[in-house]
Amino acid sequence: MTRTLLLVPERSAGWQMRGTVPLINEPECAAYGALVGAGLSVGIMGIPHFLEGQESSEDRLAIVVRPEDGILESLERKMRRTGGTLVAVQDQRTNGNNDALRMVRRIQGQSVPLSLNVSLTPRNRAGFRRLLRLPRRSILRPGPGDEVVARWGKRGSPSILKRREGRSWILGFPLDRLDHAGLASLLGILAPSFPTLATPIAALPEGARAVVLLLHDVEQALPGDPRGTQSVRDGLEACLGAQAKHSYHATYNLVGSFAEEIPDLVRRIGSDGHEIASHSATHRVVADLGPADLQEEIEGAEKRITPLSGKGIVGFRSPRSRWSVALLDVLQSRGYLWSAEADMSPFPYSVPRGYSRTLLRIPVAVDDWDYVKRSATPSAMNRLWKGEVRRAIEMGCWVGIGSHPSVLGFRTERMSAFAEFLDWLSGEKVKVMTMSEGAKWWLKRAGAVEDLPVAAEGTRVSS
Repeated sequence: MTRTLLLVPERSAGWQMRGTVPLINEPECAAYGALVGAGLSVGIMGIPHFLEGQESSEDRLAIVVRPEDGILESLERKMRRTGGTLVAVQDQRTNGNNDALRMVRRIQGQSVPLSLNVSLTPRNRAGFRRLLRLPRRSILRPGPGDEVVARWGKRGSPSILKRREGRSWILGFPLDRLDHAGLASLLGILAPSFPTLATPIAALPEGARAVVLLLHDVEQALPGDPRGTQSVRDGLEACLGAQAKHSYHATYNLVGSFAEEIPDLVRRIGSDGHEIASHSATHRVVADLGPADLQEEIEGAEKRITPLSGKGIVGFRSPRSRWSVALLDVLQSRGYLWSAEADMSPFPYSVPRGYSRTLLRIPVAVDDWDYVKRSATPSAMNRLWKGEVRRAIEMGCWVGIGSHPSVLGFRTERMSAFAEFLDWLSGEKVKVMTMSEGAKWWLKRAGAVEDLPVAAEGTRVSS
């Protein structure tokens, strides 16, 4: 059993008309990034699945961010029954709490030896993009019998409460505003029996300051491209050549129907040591499909790509990044290891759907679609890619960088810009991995090697 859990509501997640609803939202990503970055192995679980579970543990730590009153009460009852420590982050005006004075940064223990400095800037990559936004903090309202453990300043308003029953706590500030030492001190007070950060687990491979995951969506030529498939071929050749120069391996997400048009390059991708994954059978938007058509897009890609590559498919990336919960359910049932989509999380995480085997979500930060959508120049695209990697290095996290051979191969200068980006990347202290390499590394970090899924064609994924 994972001892540290981030509990999240079960949402109607995925692509919708108003945009994509994430599996875990920004405040939850902030908490997850802070805990993982500090050295904890953190599982993510849907609140309904947690409430239905029967397991018990005195040294379990559960975190929930901005829970509604009814949910919080249900979680507190569960923890009293099964043991462990519950920490609720209430860093906004809600549930009777008020906004704190935003420039008050010191938390002073009242009944415990605790002194913390709350940073004005977040520690996780997702929040880094909002550096100029002042942090949310709350003046907490104690309930009957609640103990005020700490205040804003020596004589200020409540900032940490201990609940009247059991080992439950309320925090009026987000976890990503503490440095690692401050977070360790806080957890030492909240859960003294929990093996907090005495032996931290690295979130990055040894010697790396960030993990960079390179991926390419291999699909038909852009509409109106007079060179057609030749542009895709040129883009693929450019990517393979630039990566070979630095011994980098990437993940190539193939559309099944298009893979059949370039069998020689599919074989070369595999023989060069790159990963081959699925980008659907025909590039339809999977979020728009019913159950039968969705199943056909998944299984159809496997049937078309596997004979060409000679390897099972264990990863999926949705066309246009428009995914659905139904898609995730099919991927897990087919034994997939990962799905890669646009996501604000600074690290991979387990999809919180109560699956019997883990399906990892691997976040993708950016691709090269600005070439098409915004008529970006190669230099602007290079700055965007480099900027994402620099942020990952500064935050010590993971970043997915994507491209489309059809887009790169459309113009020579775009292919040159990609090669230049890899040249620059080779001078940075980063670890470049394929999606499956990253997923397996992450599962080993969590001690979940035995949880590696079964590949789609029925063979176990090697570790």
